[in-house]
Amino acid sequence: MAKHLMLSTLAIALTLSACTAPTPVTPTVIPTSIPPTVTPTPTSPVMLDMIEPGERIGDMVLTTAQDEGGAEPQLFDFCDPYITESDPAVITRECEVPVMPYYFIGYGIFADTTSELDTLWSTIAWELIVDGHPVDLAAFGTIDLDWGKQYRVLNVVLANPTPGEHTIRYIYNEFAEPTDATWTFTVASPGAMELPEDAESLVFVGSSSEFSTLAEFDSLRRTAIQSDRIDPFWDIVVATGQMPLVFGETVVFLYRGLADSVIWRGDFAAPYERHGQTDLWWMVRQFEADARLDYEILLNSSDYILDPLNPFTQVGGLGTRSVVRMPKYVYPEFTLSRDDAEHGSFSDDFTLPSQNLTYDVSYRVYTPARYETQESLPVIYVTDGQDYANPGMGAMVNVLDNLIADERVGPVIAVFIDPRDPITGDNRREQELVPDSVDACPFCDFVALELVPTIDAAYRTDPSPDARALVGFSLGGMFTAHMGLAYADVFHQIAIQSPYVSGEWLFDTYQEAARLPLRVFLSHGTYDGGAASLRLRDILEANDYPLLYIETHDGHSYGNVRGTLDDLLIYFFAG
Repeated sequence: MAKHLMLSTLAIALTLSACTAPTPVTPTVIPTSIPPTVTPTPTSPVMLDMIEPGERIGDMVLTTAQDEGGAEPQLFDFCDPYITESDPAVITRECEVPVMPYYFIGYGIFADTTSELDTLWSTIAWELIVDGHPVDLAAFGTIDLDWGKQYRVLNVVLANPTPGEHTIRYIYNEFAEPTDATWTFTVASPGAMELPEDAESLVFVGSSSEFSTLAEFDSLRRTAIQSDRIDPFWDIVVATGQMPLVFGETVVFLYRGLADSVIWRGDFAAPYERHGQTDLWWMVRQFEADARLDYEILLNSSDYILDPLNPFTQVGGLGTRSVVRMPKYVYPEFTLSRDDAEHGSFSDDFTLPSQNLTYDVSYRVYTPARYETQESLPVIYVTDGQDYANPGMGAMVNVLDNLIADERVGPVIAVFIDPRDPITGDNRREQELVPDSVDACPFCDFVALELVPTIDAAYRTDPSPDARALVGFSLGGMFTAHMGLAYADVFHQIAIQSPYVSGEWLFDTYQEAARLPLRVFLSHGTYDGGAASLRLRDILEANDYPLLYIETHDGHSYGNVRGTLDDLLIYFFAG
């Protein structure tokens, strides 16, 4: 059976580590670098003329993305894109989206090989109807992507989406009967940025000689715009040394520069508003007092930059992003290296040839301080090990050193599994961490049947499943949840951090199977709309699994991951 997801979901869920920012355009012809795929033409119930690239629906334009990575932003960042074989044949979903210059609305499938993808694609007839207008999909073409697996998506962009209610309707025949899926989405009216009514009492969390409350700041802003004295106002902003400007739980983002559009992209998406014909842009939002969010600024729908005035950044799988730290957010000091903590040893890379995978896998091993004097140590296995070990990302080696030194956990061995090819450096996580079913997962077999015995033979481990844990983030979270089903006789402790789940079967199996001998740690960020944490939590609780669930006002980021590692390790290995 073909596998299908919206491109937007793929871009988030796969957490691509080697993907450059896409470059959307508004052409009136199909880009020559992306040849169109001839698609079977089903009989459409709509009798209007077919919409071709560059043609309008009212004030909106349907066009294509020239970059082979698709366009940003994507409608399905805000609308639930998941459709599986178990869903009804006719689906209607509703969602609200912010005003943006355009949205990518492409749909598609993926397969293991290009030849399999070609075969699957040739058997599926697609229809797309936007606001009642049928779309000539053959004229728009497709985009092919190699993300470990082979992906093909319809190359359709909705430009200048007007405020109000709109619909996109996909009809296709992948399953036994045609699927008819409609998303009714409301584009919010742009309006003007509004300050809260209590602006006079909202004190600036920072230092400025020119203003101390949000009301005073706003008075300066208005005066600067009315008098066309933007430079002196901007000097006041720069002198604060921070961005955004925080007033209680209200935050003001400011950007200065020539652009056609400025968009905040990260743990949520929203446009900045331009002040008349000036080069000053702003946006007002409210976050919880302890929130932490990652973001970039998207200029002209094509260029991603860090916020020039924000000193805080976070390294992630997609590069470095700017960070919002609200006043009551507590930085996890336990992730920093300490001179007063006795350090364990962190090995160089080991390489293990795998019979199940038919290629070599690299890993590194952390052993605690005074390892030579210890016996029968528990072991935690870490997917995406290079990221968890990175001091700028997961910083897990520092966390282990500090928690062990403070006797908050007992001595622990950690095995950091690296998904990158030892020769080429290509990241194989998408193909390794996304099993097709409970029984089809070669990387699961490698970890349980090859790596675990290797570690037990080489180190002073406690070989019992009770003393063995596995942790993963994003797709690694899905993999860890899967290992709980496939190898509950090897791992009795699983830590699932912000899981992105691509298979409905995983939920169904946990729901229907007899309770397994697992202790589960599950973490979730409230700004992580794509993670399956909440649904998985409800299933685990309903089935009486021992569960520690941690929720933070954070997003899909290693900044969130590292902040919960102390809870995770203490839950499994408390001293």
